[in-house]
Amino acid sequence: FEEMSTPQMAFYRCFSMMTGKPIYDELYKADQFMGPLFYFVYYIFFYLIMVNMFVSILLNAYDLVDFELMNKRGTGKDKEKNIIMKITEEFRQDVLGRFWRCFGA
Repeated sequence: FEEMSTPQMAFYRCFSMMTGKPIYDELYKADQFMGPLFYFVYYIFFYLIMVNMFVSILLNAYDLVDFELMNKRGTGKDKEKNIIMKITEEFRQDVLGRFWRCFGA
């Protein structure tokens, strides 16, 4: 399977699989056992798990920001920040903070 012979092309083909361009037939022609195995494991892992985790993180951050903005409106304290800026700040503090604590950087 020449299109996946280099790491760069393999990454490109895997990314194109995520965007809706399946390559099941080519993988099956390349190897009748490992091709379908790779195809289904890849889709199950990346599409179902990773995309859902990403959406969950975004929705959690949105809920936190929405809650904080509703509280600020009620108290009339500081000038409210742009919602996009608030979401990015929450993302940095929550997700990236956990990453740096885990890996000790």
